Formats: sequence, structure tokens, C-alpha cells
Amino acid sequence: MACRGTYVDEAGRRPGHRLSRSTAVLLAVLLLGAMLRFAYLGQVRHTYDYAYPSYDALRLLEGQTWPRIGQPSSVFLDNAPWMGYLQALPLAIWRSPWSVYIVMVGLNALGVGFVYLCGRRTLGTTVGLLAAFLFAINPWIVYFSRTAWVQALLPLLLPIVAWGLWPGARGQALSSRGVLSGLLALTVAVQTYVQAWGVVAQVAPVLALLHRRLPRRALLAGGLIFLLAAAVYASALVADWPRVATQLRGFSGSTGLLSTRAGLDHAVRLVIGRDFEHIHAPGEPAEYTMRRAVSLWADRLLRLALLAGFLRALWTVLRPG
Repeated sequence: MACRGTYVDEAGRRPGHRLSRSTAVLLAVLLLGAMLRFAYLGQVRHTYDYAYPSYDALRLLEGQTWPRIGQPSSVFLDNAPWMGYLQALPLAIWRSPWSVYIVMVGLNALGVGFVYLCGRRTLGTTVGLLAAFLFAINPWIVYFSRTAWVQALLPLLLPIVAWGLWPGARGQALSSRGVLSGLLALTVAVQTYVQAWGVVAQVAPVLALLHRRLPRRALLAGGLIFLLAAAVYASALVADWPRVATQLRGFSGSTGLLSTRAGLDHAVRLVIGRDFEHIHAPGEPAEYTMRRAVSLWADRLLRLALLAGFLRALWTVLRPG
């Protein structure tokens, strides 16, 4: 049936006004992720690590100083100061920890969407929805999305890096917007959290392998911003070199560079959610026993899925052709 040039089906619905099933599922996943991250926000702890970037932000806003180095770190070098500058934005509007947490949690909730976009571009809509769902409900990811310390924005920044760069590993053309966004997200990550420099070791080989397909202007712009920010951070370290050298000697003389079983377990549990209820939510004995049993079954299934995915990826790389 036609009405004023617009097609309407027998039920009176216009095709352009109906949500697809995948869009409806995505909206539900995004809503679920946001609800889990904002729920009981007033119960989030606010300790020294969480308050330090806000302290730097207030020093900036009160006109006392422009921080060149951020929060001291117990491992490797001290952090760069960008988290303090980022938190100065909400604090300039509302001088309350609430302003910082609302902004940090709201931004991290967007990470669920970027996980979906990355999954859809690399392996299809179904994989994108499943990945976004797991990212939305993983208790460790939810927990670390409700923070205000120097690494607070990693649940947003790392999905942006993946969305911008990972599709190239599937032979897809990388967009200028994606590459520039990925490099800017990487810049913010390393300029807020010193251990995020480990991500550079993962991104650099990807850029080297895909250099022929990278949009030159986006790569040049993003790379230049990254290098300029790194140069400013390096100049601040050089200005305080005696203390920095002592810190580096202490770190290199420790076992900090060794890969340990504990580190592997920690990385895996961030993917599958293992042990969250054991560490953070023991609850009543009867409740804990039930939750622990369910958690361990989910842990086994997700470990098998993780192992199967790793083996399949390895076989794809090694098989002839």
C-alpha cells in the first residue's frame, strides 16, 4: 500500500521505522553495561590512588602549578600527568568526586560499544554482539570501569585502539578515522598510565605489518601527536633524572620484568571473570557457595572457549595458504 509516496506494509509499518533484531540486542547490551557500571556508584571506594589525579586537577584549577609528572608509581617510571588534566574538566564544573566518577564511568560505558564495533568489523555482527555482551557483564571489567585512578579510562581506550587497528589483521582497509582514533586513544593511555606502554609493544608490530594499507595522513597525524606527547613526558623525566635513575635501577634489579604464572592468571581472569566473587563479594556462606559453584562452571566453559579460539587462530596462521 502506498501513501504519499511511502511504502507501508499490510501491518501498517514503515520499514525505515523498525529496529532490526541486531540493533535491538545491541541497545539492550549497551543499556545492561551502563546499568551495571552506574549501579550503587556511591559505594565505590575513594582511596589514595583514586584521589591522587583529582588532587593534581585541583592544583591546576587553583592556579598553584601545572603538573609535569603525575602520580608516583611503585613499578617502573612515574605516571604522566594527563589524568589530572582530564579530571580538571568535570571538576571545573562541579567540585565534587561525583563529577569525576560520573564522567569516568560514563566514558567507560562507551567501551562496550567499541567492543561491538571491533567484533562486527573483524568477525561479523554475531561475534560483535557476543563480545560486547561478555565485556558488558564481566565483573572485573565492570569493577575497573568504576574507578578514578590513573588507569581509569583503559576500559574505553583499549577498545578504541582495537576498533581502529585490529580489522587490518583481517585484510580489511583501515579508515583514516579509525587509525587516527586508535593512535589518539593509545596516546591518552600511555600519558595517563605508565604501564600502558606495554600496549605499544602490541600495536607497533601491527602497524609494521599493515604499513602498506595504513592511511598516510592519519598515521602521520596520530604518530606525530604520540611522539610530541612522549617528548614532553620524557623532558619532565630528564629534569628529575637523579630520582628517575634511582627508580629505574631499583626496578631493573627486581623481578618486575619476569613473566609469572600469577601474571598469566590475572590476564586470563580479566577475560573470563574468574575469582571476582571470591575476592570482592564473599557474602553469606550459603550465598557464596552457590555463586562460587556457578562462577566456576562459567569459568571452565569460558576457559575452553578461550583455548579453542587460540588454537583455531594458531591453525589459521600456520595452515598452508
